[in-house]
Amino acid sequence: MPSWEGMAEDRAALAQQTLLLGMRLYLESELEVVELDVSWAQSPKAMRRDLEALVDDVMALQGERELPGFAGFSDEVLELLGDVQELDERDLARTSGRMNRPLEERFYLLVQGRLNELEMQLALELGVFQRSGLWEQIAAQGGWSMPKDPGVGGTMEAVSVPMSRALRDVLEAEDRSAFPSAPVSLAWSGSPAPVPAAPTHGPRSVAEVPALADLNVPEQFDVPFAPGSSVLDLNARMQLAEVRDLMVRFPQLHAVCTGHADAHGSRRMNEELSRVRAEAVRAKILECGVAEERVLMNYFGEDRAGWEPEWDRRVEVAFYWVEP
Repeated sequence: MPSWEGMAEDRAALAQQTLLLGMRLYLESELEVVELDVSWAQSPKAMRRDLEALVDDVMALQGERELPGFAGFSDEVLELLGDVQELDERDLARTSGRMNRPLEERFYLLVQGRLNELEMQLALELGVFQRSGLWEQIAAQGGWSMPKDPGVGGTMEAVSVPMSRALRDVLEAEDRSAFPSAPVSLAWSGSPAPVPAAPTHGPRSVAEVPALADLNVPEQFDVPFAPGSSVLDLNARMQLAEVRDLMVRFPQLHAVCTGHADAHGSRRMNEELSRVRAEAVRAKILECGVAEERVLMNYFGEDRAGWEPEWDRRVEVAFYWVEP
């Protein structure tokens, strides 16, 4: 396994980000997609050599002769390169969860998913992501042991985790919570906002509220952003001005701001970018003086990125209606 311990932490982080971004750009430049047919511009073996050369070039830029412990990418990378090239229309059966999208878009999302798998394997073999052994540490602290690995083709024994009586009572109790159907995060901008009280009648879709339906209020809309930016442009500010007016006019109206980013750059950077985008939108809505608990916030980084970066760089604003 490659070791980064010989480099300063900031230089190692820069080298890792440069490697992952460079490999991403290289893979995208070599990929050829015509209708529902995928191919590489050269053979998987040649591409593996290019990826290995890219590692040497990036380390040279950092003043290092090599990446200690790295002896080239494994045959698993070679197989993943081949898997991408073998994608065809039959693989769309695995994307049944996106059946409401056009055929071409579903196929590109499938290709993107395979590229993500390939990039993750490259990152693992470069030592950027490592298995932490956290599960084993938890087991050791709890005083119970993990079953042995039965090997390929075997079945691992069931794990029996001892629980306290208090924990068992919590797990077996009836769930009486009532939250909006849209995803909710505990990531708040500024000081933590108070947790909203459970509504008496539960949240409703804005389409079910005649007053909002008459105004053609959408259930959700997107606030777009420029690449790498969290700055609200003029169109975004105009959109959110209308939202502020609605929030003041209808006290029962609530919103969830969900940040997204495209897949360019490091995963950590994109997660942070999606967060600050969601914070910017939420803060703009709150300028009208509505209660903070009426505007929730969530973010996903690049986890929900598709095949069109312009569509990924956004904050999704979803409305819901709560009766007093």
